[in-house]
Amino acid sequence: MSELKLIAKTFAGLEDIVAQEVRDAGGKKIKIKRRAVSFEGDLEVMYRVNFSSRCALAVLMEVKQFYANSADDLYRKTRDINWSNHMMLDQTFSIHATTYSEVFSHSKFAALKVKDAIADFFRDIYGQRPNVRVDHPDVRIELHISDNRCTLLLNSSGEALFKRGYRERTGKAPMNECLAAGIVQLSEYRSSEPLVDFACGSGTILFEACLIAKNVAPGLLGRRYGFENWLGFQSKLLEQIKSDAQNAIQSVSVNLKGYDIDRKMILFCRHNKSNSAFFEDIRFYQSDLRNVETEKESGLIISNLPFDERLKVGNLNRLYEDIGTTMKHHFPGFRGYLFSSNIEALKCIGLKPTLKMQLFSGGIKASLRRYDLYKGSKRPNKSK
Repeated sequence: MSELKLIAKTFAGLEDIVAQEVRDAGGKKIKIKRRAVSFEGDLEVMYRVNFSSRCALAVLMEVKQFYANSADDLYRKTRDINWSNHMMLDQTFSIHATTYSEVFSHSKFAALKVKDAIADFFRDIYGQRPNVRVDHPDVRIELHISDNRCTLLLNSSGEALFKRGYRERTGKAPMNECLAAGIVQLSEYRSSEPLVDFACGSGTILFEACLIAKNVAPGLLGRRYGFENWLGFQSKLLEQIKSDAQNAIQSVSVNLKGYDIDRKMILFCRHNKSNSAFFEDIRFYQSDLRNVETEKESGLIISNLPFDERLKVGNLNRLYEDIGTTMKHHFPGFRGYLFSSNIEALKCIGLKPTLKMQLFSGGIKASLRRYDLYKGSKRPNKSK
């Protein structure tokens, strides 16, 4: 199989995790970029990254890179590509453009020129133009323009990879599944330790932790991929990847507990849990976080905290104070990872973080902070 030029898109801060996922899938010439990882590989590598990556948002395959100094130049060079190698006349397609250019300052205009060029390519050969479809197209095409350098790519993932399929019901500010998986891995969660989320919302952190603990590839949850609509799709290869992933599942029991004061959110969690047998070990409880306790001597806390008073949490600073108190008095011996985009409110936790990591949530700068919780006072180790 020939080597393809590929890009895995992700969130800022999760690039190293995606690079390792690409490496595990057999990718070569891996380069870490901002919010992306570029690499090379054959079809099998591309299929495997889509199927197994927990933190990639999409995997793109480069079709052509060229320089264009005008809209007519962009149109002509796009039309010169043999698009019949990538799609058929009766397939629908969409164009998504991202531009950082003075020449192409309007992304929608650039996308329109590419759309016309592709449609005219088919019209010249068949006398007909393929249809554009914004929602659920057969083939998704992306245009990236930086100054006058243009790159055309095919989106091999189709729907964004964070759409695992298990989360049918969510609240007002659900955490992205890829971000949740990244946070679980950054927390160095181990399947042998109890994990508590006392602001669990729709349960995303716990669901992703469960999949990680049992080594369940996201692709095993039953979604489809964009490359399944491509010319030359190799169904037997995808079936082999599914078989490999099935054989790699770890049969372990996990101790995962989620709490939320909102009864509706707990009902959502239980509904989402029912969408996969993999989640049978997870338990959800309606409870005020101030009342949550544990009988375990050590473990892990991961929580995506409410960040906005519009989410009806009352006094946000007081809530964060109570979270710090709960962790200190009810979870000695645990380590806690708290994530929030409200940096000021995080200062009210009242505990000194041992680690701060900058991440993003919905394009907003956020922080993941680690707190080591000790029984009694922390004493320095004087042994040599």
